[in-house]
Amino acid sequence: MMMIKKQTKCYKLLMGYWFLVPALFLTYTGLTCLKQNISFQELLTTTPTFSVGFLLSCVMLVMGLMLVKIDKRDASRKSLFGKFILFSLIQQLMTFNIVGVILSGLTFYSLSHTSSENESLTLSTKIVMGLILFLSLLMGLISFNVFNK
Repeated sequence: MMMIKKQTKCYKLLMGYWFLVPALFLTYTGLTCLKQNISFQELLTTTPTFSVGFLLSCVMLVMGLMLVKIDKRDASRKSLFGKFILFSLIQQLMTFNIVGVILSGLTFYSLSHTSSENESLTLSTKIVMGLILFLSLLMGLISFNVFNK
């Protein structure tokens, strides 16, 4: 019983983080546009940190939506939910999102080791996950170059 509560708490924290941070970033971006009296497009094209932040926010929203849509009935490490959490751990690590890595790791750690069956990923899920990993790798490289200057 304690493991289920811990798993639900970690899952809700991860989901809340993936939806709250993009909302806060977009609010901050909107307020910055109003204060500097420039358009959103101009802010994104002139300031690379806002561009990278916007891309990361969009990926976080997609990850949050995928987390909501995945079946959580059989929440074990070998289930589709467990595979997605492991994928999210790798994706968050590639984008240097330390808080996301910690929350994904805690969620994965709280999953049980036993499973009734080993679920396989569909082709469309594999394509979406591969695309997200590719974009995450690009964003990680871009943010490393932007913030290293």
